[in-house]
Amino acid sequence: MSTGLFYHPIFLEHDTGWGHPERAQRLVTILDEIEKRKDLNNIETVLPDKASIKDIQLNHSDNYIKLIQNTSEIKGIKHLDPDTAVCSKSYESALHACGAVLNAAKSVYEGIYRNAFALVRPPGHHALFSQAMGFCIFNNIAIAAKYLKNVMGLRKVVIIDWDAHHGNGTQDSFYNDPDVLYISLHQFPFYPGTGSANEIGTGIAKGFNVNIPMFAYSGENTYLLAIERIISPIVYQFSPEFILISAGYDGHYKDPLTQLLLTSNTFFKLSKAVIEIANEVCSGRIIFSLEGGYYLKGLSQSVVETLRAMVGYNNPVPYPSEELKERNSSMEIEQIIEIQKRYWKL
Repeated sequence: MSTGLFYHPIFLEHDTGWGHPERAQRLVTILDEIEKRKDLNNIETVLPDKASIKDIQLNHSDNYIKLIQNTSEIKGIKHLDPDTAVCSKSYESALHACGAVLNAAKSVYEGIYRNAFALVRPPGHHALFSQAMGFCIFNNIAIAAKYLKNVMGLRKVVIIDWDAHHGNGTQDSFYNDPDVLYISLHQFPFYPGTGSANEIGTGIAKGFNVNIPMFAYSGENTYLLAIERIISPIVYQFSPEFILISAGYDGHYKDPLTQLLLTSNTFFKLSKAVIEIANEVCSGRIIFSLEGGYYLKGLSQSVVETLRAMVGYNNPVPYPSEELKERNSSMEIEQIIEIQKRYWKL
């Protein structure tokens, strides 16, 4: 089976204004990099359907959906919050972004593709029930998880979010739901201010929200340690039927918004690790949905490295990089492990 790449040209028409980091050029650069690569022939590009209003209602209020619908009538650019800009094409783009993630999830579950990548914008993981936030309009990955659970009847779903910013919207969507395990690796303290290790869920869902905060200048070694010591054993114990990845690439060491020290090779290793987990626990059912990433060259190379891992390569492309002085964060990882030991065998 091939890997599916879910993309629609409408994503380029979501205009956020001059100088905004979440801009159409992000996808153009990624598509150009994919086009240049001869090692990605086993990828099929798929034009997704747009999500229905009923789909969006799985995670957002009717009043909020109406607010976003009304942006179709605006002229120029309007800000929903200081960071999140929309234009007359943003509503349609957001529906197709959500639809791309839903189509990707359904096609992988039905065995049409071995795995899939939703190359979308606007991103989604900050979007709240009734509020746009942090470049995000509809929470694509949260809607997909609720669709898998509530419509397709899956019992357990895992979301792993490695965007450099904490996915507060996704966390909020499942904070009291023990059937969706949310795991986030993110720079902390940092925007949006949430994501401490002590945010572990509530009620019957205590322990099913796993935050792995990373201090500035944490790098590849700390991320791989977190996969090995925390994420892998917890996901194995949870035993999901599907894994969704909020794939942000703003942890790249040249990203203008963050201070993490990840490389394109790191993203290959992270992708390979979660694919191997999916192969073991849920018959390989995994999709990736694009979130952040604002250094264009690093973003495009890192997405390609994820795609290379998805099609089955065993080693990353050795891009030249600077010598990076990573913070030794093993002590912080041990502290997180102590918190998670209340709920999981680690």
